[in-house]
Amino acid sequence: ISANTFQNTSPITFAGTGDVRSTSNSTGFYTGASGGGNVFITNTVGLNLTISGINTSAYSSLSLSIGHNKSTTAGNNELAIEVSSDGTTYTALTYSRPTGSGTTGWLLINPTGTIPSTANLRIRFRQTGTATQFRIDDVKLTGTVAASLPVISTTGTLAAVDTTYGTASPAPATFSVSGANLTAPIVVTPPAGFEVSQTIGGTSGYAATQSIGTSGTLASTPVYLRLAANTPVAATYSGNVVCSSTSATSVNLATVASSVSAKALTVTALDRSKLYGTTLALGTSAFTTSGLVLGETVGSVTLTASGGTAATDAPATYAITPSAATGGTFAASNYAITYQPGTLTVTVPTFAEWASGLADPAATADTDGDGAPNLIEYFMGLNPALADATAPQLQYTGTELQLDYRRSKTLNGVSGAVEWTTSLTGTPSWSTTGVTDTLVSDQGTYEIRRSSVSITSGESAKFLHLRISLPQP
Repeated sequence: ISANTFQNTSPITFAGTGDVRSTSNSTGFYTGASGGGNVFITNTVGLNLTISGINTSAYSSLSLSIGHNKSTTAGNNELAIEVSSDGTTYTALTYSRPTGSGTTGWLLINPTGTIPSTANLRIRFRQTGTATQFRIDDVKLTGTVAASLPVISTTGTLAAVDTTYGTASPAPATFSVSGANLTAPIVVTPPAGFEVSQTIGGTSGYAATQSIGTSGTLASTPVYLRLAANTPVAATYSGNVVCSSTSATSVNLATVASSVSAKALTVTALDRSKLYGTTLALGTSAFTTSGLVLGETVGSVTLTASGGTAATDAPATYAITPSAATGGTFAASNYAITYQPGTLTVTVPTFAEWASGLADPAATADTDGDGAPNLIEYFMGLNPALADATAPQLQYTGTELQLDYRRSKTLNGVSGAVEWTTSLTGTPSWSTTGVTDTLVSDQGTYEIRRSSVSITSGESAKFLHLRISLPQP
């Protein structure tokens, strides 16, 4: 067979154990009969004709027609007609010829079955019987030109796009995508945490996906990839950027492992102050923040003072330490939090401040009716709402007079002094000359003090009193 010339040549080849004859040709037996030579396959099992090198990859709906000659009326389809895409595995097509009187000779047949679209189709004619001889002519393969499939291509290698929470990657990675025979846009979808844009500055808008092109051909187009500003803190983000389009095979482009670092956040407790004798609840909202991003908020902070919140805590400065920021719209895991302390200042109230809540704040008023005016209650550290007046105690030792009195340890502007005189006649002249004042005992919030003055020769009488004075305006 290979020594004969066929109508179609390279890359199509003809091989087998049949032989070419010019006798009993097909002229006039069916429409389109070419006549001339034909391939003769006698009645020996295994004789064959194989046609190879037929490229059908660009075609669909393939069909076959064959000029077929049989030598006996009983003959039918003993000449197997088979197709293969690999030359190893063959699939039989189906056909049937009439039998009986007048059925010998040439007939145009159309075998049925699936003929593959492949780069190298083989068609084989193979004798399976011993009773009938066959001839083959006008082997015709037809099909529909298949539409070209959409194709997506990418170029470029991605790089890491590390960033800090709240800021999109400052240096986006880039690659290019192109397409041919497209019927729809190419959709670019990055892994979770990433976003893409068609311009490096994001003029087209960074988003979770980008649709690029329409249909037909898409020229090489750059795509920019970055981690989004709101991507949570994590050691690694990775995965494939998927480029897809209708009827096209998707193309995956691997990202390089990238990370999001924690954003620095400072939480500072507010400075607070209170008057001695009052209590203070610190609450959870007296703080400021610096470093929050994306409009996020902190709902509350635990505030702990080193002292000063109780009514009896001494006037001084105390540290307010913030901790455990929570709530609001932020996630603590996205921030590296630094806590800065504030200061609680406990101040000594002036008499006016101390008396401001009393029904009658006058210095001479006796709010609780215990005989001690408000100014004395303030000086001695008494409770203006409780009858707890304590009178100074006078003692005579034989050589001196002593006056023991109570004095608050938290006075602001109010002073007190023990004075003496030798006569109460007229307008007495009071003096502090020679008076010594010493601490008798410390009672926590107040002291017991002792003022002493000597009795000098010739003094027939001596009087002591405790003078309490408001500051001069």
